[in-house]
Amino acid sequence: MKKFISILLVICVLITCFGCDSCSETPETTVNESVDQVITDRYILNNGVTDYKIVLPEDSNDYEKSAASELSSLFNEATGISLQTVKDTNLTHSESAKYLSIGNTNLFKSANIEVDDEATLENGFQITTKDNTIYFVGGNRHGVLFAVYEFLFRTLGFEQYSADCYGLDKAVTDIPLYIYSVVDSPDFSYAKAEAAFMNYNAGVSLRMKSPYTYEGDVEMRIDGNAEHNSLIFVKPELYKEEHEGWFSYPDASQLCYVARGDEAEYKLLVETMVESLINTIKLETNKGKLSLSIGCMDNHNVCNCSECLDIREKYGCDTAQVVWFMNDCYDKLMEWFETEEGQQYYRDNFRLKTTFYAEYIEAPAKYNEQTKEWEPIDDSVVFRDGVVPSVAPYHVNFQLSLEDPKNTTYYNQLKKIDAISKEMSIWWYCTNFSYYMYPYDNFSSMQENYQILYKMGVREFFDETQGAGQPGMTGWHMFKAFLSSRFAWNVNEDQEALTKRYFEGYFMDASEDMLKYYNSYRNFSQIQLNGLVPNCGSLYCVIGLKEYWPKAVIDEWQGYVDSALEKIEKYKSTDPKTYDMLYKHITMERAFLDYVYMQFYKSNLGSGFDTVLDRFVESVSINNIIQIRPGVYIQDYIKTLRDE
Repeated sequence: MKKFISILLVICVLITCFGCDSCSETPETTVNESVDQVITDRYILNNGVTDYKIVLPEDSNDYEKSAASELSSLFNEATGISLQTVKDTNLTHSESAKYLSIGNTNLFKSANIEVDDEATLENGFQITTKDNTIYFVGGNRHGVLFAVYEFLFRTLGFEQYSADCYGLDKAVTDIPLYIYSVVDSPDFSYAKAEAAFMNYNAGVSLRMKSPYTYEGDVEMRIDGNAEHNSLIFVKPELYKEEHEGWFSYPDASQLCYVARGDEAEYKLLVETMVESLINTIKLETNKGKLSLSIGCMDNHNVCNCSECLDIREKYGCDTAQVVWFMNDCYDKLMEWFETEEGQQYYRDNFRLKTTFYAEYIEAPAKYNEQTKEWEPIDDSVVFRDGVVPSVAPYHVNFQLSLEDPKNTTYYNQLKKIDAISKEMSIWWYCTNFSYYMYPYDNFSSMQENYQILYKMGVREFFDETQGAGQPGMTGWHMFKAFLSSRFAWNVNEDQEALTKRYFEGYFMDASEDMLKYYNSYRNFSQIQLNGLVPNCGSLYCVIGLKEYWPKAVIDEWQGYVDSALEKIEKYKSTDPKTYDMLYKHITMERAFLDYVYMQFYKSNLGSGFDTVLDRFVESVSINNIIQIRPGVYIQDYIKTLRDE
């Protein structure tokens, strides 16, 4: 849900490069006059003329410079007018001055604009009009840049859809001055639609207000590992001989989080772990990152010593001892942060995380029949505020709401974890990892699940799609990445309006046909979900069978694609650049159809098989679609087809 906040200045730096092309004028949007925006009889731009200048602080940081650059560039592209950028030296606020002030300028300081108490929220921003000047200020990291993007969306319809496409009004001659009182911040403070095209281009990610990469910005790493690392911090080969009780019985494949119940050994284990954590925090490669995890190893083992068995009997799970251990490590780490050495590494938003995964997925919580809520079994198994459980609930049927009966077991697991923690980190999923070429329809459940997770206290959210090795994605996954970035910012965003804007902006003249294709698939996926494909919806559901994809249905969708390509044919001679872009967008979604034809209907194609194969090769090549599933490459598949 949206939050109205006021924001302080940007305090972090980032140098980004923006190089995307505008794909069309923005689809018609209506920005309603409301409490945060009231129109005046004055103008920023009137009949193609403006008196406005962009103002930056004399000592502006890289975020503020990027915000000014983006404002200047996109304003010029939309209007043909170049705004002058000046420094704030000797400038003070006045009723008559006309400025677009970015960051903590002297103008802002002299305007006496009230700043909200929640001003330090990550990536939040504030847009305020006072007299004739508009002030853009932002919270930690990217806030001021996001303030500019919000202004550009409201005034010029700017919206980024993909790596090569954004909407922007063109030939604009008039921009009214609004009295802005806009304050906003993301629902998920640290979020990312884990699409490769966003990971590869920081500028695109910023424009989509989805700035983080899991590896680059969030997780500290030890020996390249961010999650399953407990035995990297405390290595059995170094300590097992003298401290056998630190490791799980009988195979030392996990930690024993209570050191067999030996108080002295437990204290030494905590001290050894914290020393390793400190050394990891101090690594140059981890500078500026947001969190550090102590994760269970990537197996299904737990400690079966007598002490751990007793704890399991009492709490019904193997994570009570994890909570105790993590809290003790956190307390020790906080003590270090208060030392002279530790102060230089401290950050307000630091979190110590632990992985709830495999046999460690259950939390020590019980259901209260009177309140109808989950609650900790006792006060000892509640995480410190700065300790965050990181959950990857990969068994969920992501095509359904968490509230669907088929997800009850996994929803309850999340509720239990929520009961013992102030916040959660979630690694979510939105693709079928055995069948990249096929659509995975979680469009009906996507927004509802984002809303549920937000209410549960999730503030770090990564929605994984087809991985770093798959820059291009068929099956509507490009659109899904756009939706993910918008829902992560505002879980209550209007999905219907987003869909309309995306299709009209991304497909332009072909939007009607491509929307018919998309909607027809959505309708058919419900037929699959309701019986055609038993138990469909898991991340590894066997969806690649002929009976699940009738030729008549594929032919219908191919007809929409053919019509869409006809609609853009005019651009081939009048605007080749736009034609090439739209051709890529359409053939991105055609690749799936050609794949199905070749997989299941080769005999129907007859002599036309080579034509379909050539078409498929073209689609995957120009769209950089690389894998059929993780580790299975399309080029090998194509070679096999050509050799047959």
